[in-house]
Amino acid sequence: MKSYRFLVLLSAIFLCAPGLHGETATPAPIFEFHSGFWMNLHHFLYKMAQPISVEPSIAEDFKANAGPDWDAAVVYYKQKMISRDLLFDDGMSEIKFALEDQESATTLKPSGQLTSELISVLEKAAPAYREHWWKAHDVANHQWIEAVSVLLTKYGETLVHELSDAYKTGWPTYAIRVDVTNYANWSGAYTTIEPTRITISAGDRANYETAALEIVFHEASHGIAAKLMNAIAEECAKQKLILPRRDLWHAVLFYTTGEIVRRHFPGYVPYGYKGLWDRAWPMYIKPLEQDWLPYVNGKVSFDAAVTALVRDVGQPIK
Repeated sequence: MKSYRFLVLLSAIFLCAPGLHGETATPAPIFEFHSGFWMNLHHFLYKMAQPISVEPSIAEDFKANAGPDWDAAVVYYKQKMISRDLLFDDGMSEIKFALEDQESATTLKPSGQLTSELISVLEKAAPAYREHWWKAHDVANHQWIEAVSVLLTKYGETLVHELSDAYKTGWPTYAIRVDVTNYANWSGAYTTIEPTRITISAGDRANYETAALEIVFHEASHGIAAKLMNAIAEECAKQKLILPRRDLWHAVLFYTTGEIVRRHFPGYVPYGYKGLWDRAWPMYIKPLEQDWLPYVNGKVSFDAAVTALVRDVGQPIK
């Protein structure tokens, strides 16, 4: 099955601006969805190379007798790839960009980090992936795209404006690329910026239903978080405080997107409250509820909220 480019083009989620003589400027879609063969193969091999204790679903995937080329590819990923983080290793990001751009081409062309060795591994593994897994993965990816697109049709434009306002930063003028894969990484999604490009797992059940809307907008918010990050850093310097962890800004992204989505879906439980706060940021959730929620709800200013949040989570510099 060929990959396809799914543009969210319905007028309900266009970002429109007045043009000359009362005309409307050409609308820009919010997201551009892809289900690309090579991106899916790369991420699936990365998953299959993980220890089963880390990724329990691997045992089911290994039931297929995919042949020596496939086994060799898994070994290659075990030896040379899984020690490299998909997001924080610049070389892995370059591989991702190259595979995104080559979509579902018949063969891979050398590009940046796509060495002849990696190309050989991927092309030899490709027939087994097509035979045993790709059709099911591609169908699931398309189903995820179609489901989230229904939500985007109704809520997309509103969420764009609310999040842009929350972060005091305009939304990108280009359609944000979203590559949908069976496996993304341990967290189910990740984002590279400049330009903002999202990878999200349709194989992760935590990314379904209303959560799909929250996750895709959380990931997109990484591209408009610079003002928030700078404000937190400047406030830390001003108050002469250091943070328990440097990623307070990331906790704020999760909290803000979750609360903004929740306001449109009464009873919805944001992603952070499904275990993330306890696992990653137990020290931040109460100050976020106390200091940041009033800002999200329009009760205090951005600057006042940042000041209060840093004051309540920061520690004196020793």
